[in-house]
Amino acid sequence: MKKFLMLLVLVAIGVFGFQPTSHALTLTLDDGINPIQTVTGTTLAIFTGAIGAWTTNVSTALAPAGLIELDLNSVNLSTGSGTKTLTISASQQGFGPFPLGFTTHDHAGGTLDNGSVEFKWYIDIGNVLFGTSNLLADETTSAASYNFDDHNSLGFSGPFSMTEIATITHTAGGLTSFNQELIAEPVPEPATMLLLGSGLLGMGVYARRKFSKK
Repeated sequence: MKKFLMLLVLVAIGVFGFQPTSHALTLTLDDGINPIQTVTGTTLAIFTGAIGAWTTNVSTALAPAGLIELDLNSVNLSTGSGTKTLTISASQQGFGPFPLGFTTHDHAGGTLDNGSVEFKWYIDIGNVLFGTSNLLADETTSAASYNFDDHNSLGFSGPFSMTEIATITHTAGGLTSFNQELIAEPVPEPATMLLLGSGLLGMGVYARRKFSKK
């Protein structure tokens, strides 16, 4: 039974495309004046502190191990008076390939005191770090609170990189917090779906026979 369950887990990985990547996760912060701050990690990159007139409680890039996902977050980005702009970006390479293509879900939500925030999501078919060959969505808002959701279908197989960019502009002193996500889901191959279905059916038959013997 344990071997059977292990087989189903491996098949599920093939269906849903959980693909770890060995490439470094990279987080950058750029105020256009001072040297760009760059932080790298395997699945998590964190920046805390100041860059120019900007102070961030914490900014993180997260790429959960075994998932096709990239998250960019900042908590309590603050500035004093005057107009100032900060661009925060996250990128990672080495996702895919997925023979039948994949779909993407991009999301952003948060709060803003004064000014505007622009979010961009990219898939790069050249698998280049911070590559911008395929713009999935571009959303801009000046609302005090906001929430964006977009979906796309892509036909190429990869491998590819994923990049998220948030550009925050404060026109006066204030705070900004946001969460930006990009998730990809491969289109499952018919033969793999058939194998998974057969496995689930087999588990059902096994459980029914075991129950009937009691």
